[in-house]
Amino acid sequence: MDRNSQRTRSGGLLSLLTPKLFRRLPLRRVLTIPFALQTFGLAAVVGYLSYQNGQQSVNDLVQNLQLEVQSRIRDRLDSYLAIPPQINQINADAYELGHLDLFNFKSTGQYLWKQRQVFQVSFINFATLQGEYVGVGDFGDGKIRIEEIPLQTQGKSYQYSTDAKGNRVRLLSTQAYNPFEEAWFTDTLSAQKPIWSDIYNWDGYPQIMSISANYPVYDRTAKLVGVLGVDLKLSKISDFLSHLKIGKSGKAFILERSGLLVASSIKEPPFLMVAGEAHRLPALNSQDPDIRGTTRSLQSILGNLATLQGNHRFTLDIAGQQKYVQVTPWRDKMGLDWLVVMVIPEADFMAQIHTNTQRTVFLSLGAVLVAIGLGIVTAHRIARPILRLSQASQVLAQAAQRRLMSDTFQQPVVISSIQELETLSQSFYQMGNQLQDSFAELKAANQELEQRVTQRTLDLQEANAQITQLNQQLQTDNVRMRAELDVTRRLQQMMLPKAEELQDLGDLDIAGFMEAAQEVGGDYYDIIPGDRHLTIGIGDVTGHGLESGVLMIMAQTAVRTLLASRQQEPTQFFQALNQVLYENAQRLSPGKNMTFTLVQYDHQHLSISGQHEEVLVFRANGGVEAIDTLELGMPLALMQDIQDFIGQRQIQLNPGDGIVLYTDGIPEAEGANRSLYGRERLIAVVQQHWAHSAQAIQEQVIADLRSHIGDCPVYDDITLVVLKKRS
Repeated sequence: MDRNSQRTRSGGLLSLLTPKLFRRLPLRRVLTIPFALQTFGLAAVVGYLSYQNGQQSVNDLVQNLQLEVQSRIRDRLDSYLAIPPQINQINADAYELGHLDLFNFKSTGQYLWKQRQVFQVSFINFATLQGEYVGVGDFGDGKIRIEEIPLQTQGKSYQYSTDAKGNRVRLLSTQAYNPFEEAWFTDTLSAQKPIWSDIYNWDGYPQIMSISANYPVYDRTAKLVGVLGVDLKLSKISDFLSHLKIGKSGKAFILERSGLLVASSIKEPPFLMVAGEAHRLPALNSQDPDIRGTTRSLQSILGNLATLQGNHRFTLDIAGQQKYVQVTPWRDKMGLDWLVVMVIPEADFMAQIHTNTQRTVFLSLGAVLVAIGLGIVTAHRIARPILRLSQASQVLAQAAQRRLMSDTFQQPVVISSIQELETLSQSFYQMGNQLQDSFAELKAANQELEQRVTQRTLDLQEANAQITQLNQQLQTDNVRMRAELDVTRRLQQMMLPKAEELQDLGDLDIAGFMEAAQEVGGDYYDIIPGDRHLTIGIGDVTGHGLESGVLMIMAQTAVRTLLASRQQEPTQFFQALNQVLYENAQRLSPGKNMTFTLVQYDHQHLSISGQHEEVLVFRANGGVEAIDTLELGMPLALMQDIQDFIGQRQIQLNPGDGIVLYTDGIPEAEGANRSLYGRERLIAVVQQHWAHSAQAIQEQVIADLRSHIGDCPVYDDITLVVLKKRS
């Protein structure tokens, strides 16, 4: 093999092994880029390690902050909730030693008044087994008063204002009050030991939520003579939590094991006022997204909160933000068992880390720019002599190109004895011959390409004809689909209860309404009379359209079939119904599910089971009760086995009482400015027209709903059922 052949093969091998990017880069860039990349890589590694170290520091800081705040909350609960039992013990000991005559209400009232000046509690009281009662405290206005029920006026209490020494000044009011009907009294008698009462809101002062420590009192013969009690306002705990500094925007709240709020660091009270009555607020229904989202996540992760033991820390995604969460049980000797939860946004601590990261990025960019500058200077000094050789090579290449038209490419004369230039000349000579061959191949390739273009044009014309045919077929299918949707919609309407079916239902007056947001809806209601009782079902399938409508029809058919087979026990009924819908939903559209509530009426009793919207109970006297169905069931077709989630609620239905069932299309209907219709407006309209017939009430609600919606689009199906027990 000659020397030129060796050079040709070695050059070809080098061209294959060298990436195209580096074959086309100038020498200055080849020298500069690696130097800059090394600097940038080093800066990136340093920045990454700095960020990781900062992240670890934040985690340590958050953990220490959580431990510190947790300790402060625990100490506060220990000290604050220890006061009522201590007061009870002091008073019981004073009575046992003969220093306090509890049955002398004048001296006892003054004694408790002075005691109330020392201890920051809401109310201190004592009740006898004969119905006598004396208590001292304030009723939310900060003024300390004495309340007494003498033996001769059992069931009627007298409330007195006091002077600066605890003496009674004048009678303020009288009201009916019987300690025998109060849970703090009766539960203590049953337990026969010191206990805490359930958390409750005061009668007549529902804005006050408190807990009572109660102590049974015995005489020297071990005979039970009465009960001591001390009320403690839980708002003081919320005040303490609100003054805690938990990072920049952290929050703390306290739960009972049942999930009901006890106190929180936000302004939202832990109860709801409905028709003048206070109802405890589940944390899942809190208006605060951190409390609501944290509770939902804890229940999802830990399962039943009642079994939680020990401290737990999590990093959770709540409302699109990372939050550090710690939950810790707190207990006392008398049986209180609460959960203390802290929520700290990650953003409270990550701002400085992000600032340091940006600073590191800017410094890295500066270092890279400096490296590029130094590389350019260095490359210029190295490339200057090589550039001269490159210019000479270009002249030789142009000379070689002018000879490409001849049959044989002649090697240019090298006017130099430099070996590198001679090698470069040989390379251009070989390139010229290769270019000649390439031009011939290119001409043949052009001819072949023209033939392929012609063939491809014919193929495209054929494909276009097929597309036209498919488009016509699609139009035909659309017409057929519209017909199928119309048939399904008509079938769905046919399966709803007819007006004449609701006329003769004994002592019940019932009216129903359903309107789909699209051609086929996912709402469902049915009214099924039986031999002994009447059954009402209402449900809402997720989404709209054909699949939701078909699943609704399946549910209606399955419900009637199960009732016809006398399958009425709630757990077995819902398990069987869920099994049918789950299997069909998996075939039809995985992910589809529905909420469903079953109401059964037997004489004056209503039995409610299954999870859906709240059941609104309207009483003849104007009262309203909202029955939460969250604990009565589970969405159907979501999972195979739901037996453990099924519950049942019984209510008494007297003449003039009734219930209202609805789907979320009513409270979530949007009007002007995207305002929601809301449950409160629904309750107000029903209350206003409750004296009318069920049909009239239904028409008034729908008319008011349409007035609210106006010209706005309707996004969800609307279903309403009104049931009244005739007077």
